[in-house]
Amino acid sequence: MVRIARKVSGSGIYHVVMRGAGRQLLFEDDRDRRRFLELVHESFTDREVRLLCFCLMPNHVHLIAQGELAALSAAMHLLGTRYALRFNKKSDHCGPVFEDRFYSDPIETDAHLLAALRYVLMNPEHAGIYPAREYAWSSYSEYDGEAAYCDASLVSDLLGDGLSVQALVEGAAGSRYRFEGKKGADDLEAIGFAREVVGRMNIGLGEIKTLPRHRRSEALRELKSAGLSTRQIERLTGIGRSTIARA
Repeated sequence: MVRIARKVSGSGIYHVVMRGAGRQLLFEDDRDRRRFLELVHESFTDREVRLLCFCLMPNHVHLIAQGELAALSAAMHLLGTRYALRFNKKSDHCGPVFEDRFYSDPIETDAHLLAALRYVLMNPEHAGIYPAREYAWSSYSEYDGEAAYCDASLVSDLLGDGLSVQALVEGAAGSRYRFEGKKGADDLEAIGFAREVVGRMNIGLGEIKTLPRHRRSEALRELKSAGLSTRQIERLTGIGRSTIARA
């Protein structure tokens, strides 16, 4: 089967997801999690890739990283190989640890980056594991204090004075974190934001049209409440305006 070429981000920033093969658990204990983050740091440093955000979940990992696509791919290959060798040796496991190919979504705008950060940091809360601010294995706490693994400067600069990751995650900063649908706004910006909105529901943007009615309506309401216009939602989903209005 021919592989589809990865999309290149003009900003050099990507939302990356690694999943356990067959949805297997990736971490048996905190030592595994700590070693994984150490290997992220080593592999990314080796290939001059910056880590901006992370969240380790039981059977998958979210990373937001900045670097050339070729460098990121090389760093991810190093990371996957190094961790799989350690994990298999430690747990007496045979076979692949990760799915064959990591997922990458190019992030092109500040709005998309803020939405991606919120989505990644809210993962444990959405999964019913821990409140986002209490979860020990994300970069939530790294933006307000000393960063152990992340290059937090870009995120801090983006948030600006007087705003915090807590405000971003909990929505206290209001409309700053909604999509500002200006007339004629670039659909590239809108599609990136929309992916993050429905991604929180474990739905792909292209799936919405095929969902059962109640689930489709729920996704459409989320997109509308996030600040997208009816016309933008129509273009991004292929669903007619009257259906969107009824939802």
